[in-house]
Amino acid sequence: MQNTNNELVSVIVPVYKVEPYLDRCVASILAQTYPNLEVILVDDGSPDNCPALCDAWAQRDARIRVIHKKNGGQSDARNVGLDAASGAYISFVDSDDYIAENFIETLYDLLHEYHTDISAVHWKLVYADAPEVPAPPSSRNVTLFQGADAIRELFTEDTYACYAWNKLCKRELFDTIRFPVGRVMEDLGIAYKILFDAGQIVYSDEPLYYYYQRDGSTLHTDCIKFFQDRLAMVTERYLFLEKRYPNMLENDAYFVDMALNDYPILYRSALDPESDQLIRHAYQKSRSILSFYNKMRFAFFSRSKALYYFIERRNCNLARYDNC
Repeated sequence: MQNTNNELVSVIVPVYKVEPYLDRCVASILAQTYPNLEVILVDDGSPDNCPALCDAWAQRDARIRVIHKKNGGQSDARNVGLDAASGAYISFVDSDDYIAENFIETLYDLLHEYHTDISAVHWKLVYADAPEVPAPPSSRNVTLFQGADAIRELFTEDTYACYAWNKLCKRELFDTIRFPVGRVMEDLGIAYKILFDAGQIVYSDEPLYYYYQRDGSTLHTDCIKFFQDRLAMVTERYLFLEKRYPNMLENDAYFVDMALNDYPILYRSALDPESDQLIRHAYQKSRSILSFYNKMRFAFFSRSKALYYFIERRNCNLARYDNC
């Protein structure tokens, strides 16, 4: 579908220590078939040559704006980009990733064809140690998710998941929402709020976003903070959704699974009584849909947290987090 409007789309790219990948990322954005773009490169105090690369790109294409700032983390960089954005629509691209040439146009057309405030496409994993294989042609299955069904999709990675970077959103959705500064896994902290406000989302299964897998990225770093932040934001999301969708058992089951996954890693941090009760509450609600594996894990967790930690430590090689 050819777009009939030409509204400005702001593409926000946080930049930090990605010198080997930045040119590929920016080139893929500038090659978009949808031309009316504002590309905001937010240099988050990167200590390598990224600041100079950003400035060089701005000299080459007038659609690029560069913001240099003190390091504050990816959430802060994205928020600075949001504050500076003047487009009617917002998209995010991580600076070690890249996008297909029709990424923005597809999202824009979907959003207008289905009259939604958010559109999304699927992604393709690209590995640092493997040659890239072009994605097979897609039949482009398009689905409109609404209300509770739209929220349920956040608990899987079968469709659009909770990532910020595979979506196009109306600017107004960010009027009162910002990424949580100081936390990793920041997408978890806002995706459900934006989707709840939007009420629906249109999704195409075309893999138009190329998600680069590399050592040193947030999702490939063994760090206690990663699990602390993940569990904290999963808990916040659980409470938000339980209040609004009390019968959404998938919310309870996901919370139980994440708590059982992360607790052994965070064993050195005390589990306050309120959190303990919350896990038990979610378990009781979702027992009917929990896997046998999670039921067994909860039985050990409920009987003795020390025993559960010991079992999980042996089974899951948790020793690698001891000095994190």
